[in-house]
Amino acid sequence: DADSRLPGQQMLKLRQELLGIVKQQLAPFEKGIDDDLLERAWTTVRIRRAYRADDWMRIRIIDNRLYVNKRGRCLHWRHTAYLQGLLTLLETHEVPNVDFIMSTNDNPPCEGVNEPLPIGTLSKRVACSSILMPCWSMMQDMCAAS
Repeated sequence: DADSRLPGQQMLKLRQELLGIVKQQLAPFEKGIDDDLLERAWTTVRIRRAYRADDWMRIRIIDNRLYVNKRGRCLHWRHTAYLQGLLTLLETHEVPNVDFIMSTNDNPPCEGVNEPLPIGTLSKRVACSSILMPCWSMMQDMCAAS
């Protein structure tokens, strides 16, 4: 029955589209993202400061446990909502070990640094080398909060 195959075909198409987006986002880093590049991204001085100081977090998931280091002031609601979403994901899925830097500010981090750096962001412009990341806070219905 063709109708029973449609959801699987739609899922396959969605996976292919998502893989294309991931490849596009990672294209500026085709030589790889190593510890040195991550450390350079983490320690770089942001030229244009985010509202309410620095908004970057370094997030490490090791053995399905979440570790967070925050630059600048304490966490605000966007940080906690994003982290709550990740915790929800970790409760239901096995996530490979990963180390990444995340910005939750509306201004893409590429506008505030001097070189292409692997910094995740929730918003970006076409020429931006930041990496567009999923908004895990949507899982917590927090995106509309201000």
